Amino acid sequence: MRFYGIGVKWGRVDDKFPDFQKYGFWCMGYWPNEKPDYYEMIQSIHTGDVVFAKAYSPEHPKKFYIRAIGFVSDRKKPDIIPEEYHNKSGFSVKWTTIFDLPLILEPDTFFMPDGFMKNVGNLRTHTIYQENENDMILKIVRMMCGPYGERREKHVL
Repeated sequence: MRFYGIGVKWGRVDDKFPDFQKYGFWCMGYWPNEKPDYYEMIQSIHTGDVVFAKAYSPEHPKKFYIRAIGFVSDRKKPDIIPEEYHNKSGFSVKWTTIFDLPLILEPDTFFMPDGFMKNVGNLRTHTIYQENENDMILKIVRMMCGPYGERREKHVL
């Protein structure tokens, strides 16, 4: 099981999460030829991988927001989704943890073992990326299980 951060706003303003949640999927707003690296990453995602809908605010570059967490339930998107998403690259998601208000991870969340803070802006603004930091993965797992005031369904791993 791998962990992926995924963006849910197209063009940083067009919030697609309501559709992603309603229809149980995620897809990127770019065409494969626009962002071949992202397209390649999407092709490597497997059923059972964990995804978290993340947000980044240019006004608060040292804060990172988590809106929802889910599991990839199928490498294909559902058959019944709005037409605007049909030709976009993505996959089905079982959203298991949805936060009424996004959780904010403060700057001290991103301190590295050597004492330096990660450059959150360059690392976390991508449309999709694989999370490899053990501390961040542990935080996501805790969010999946913890009482954060979210609506959530039970999901057995």
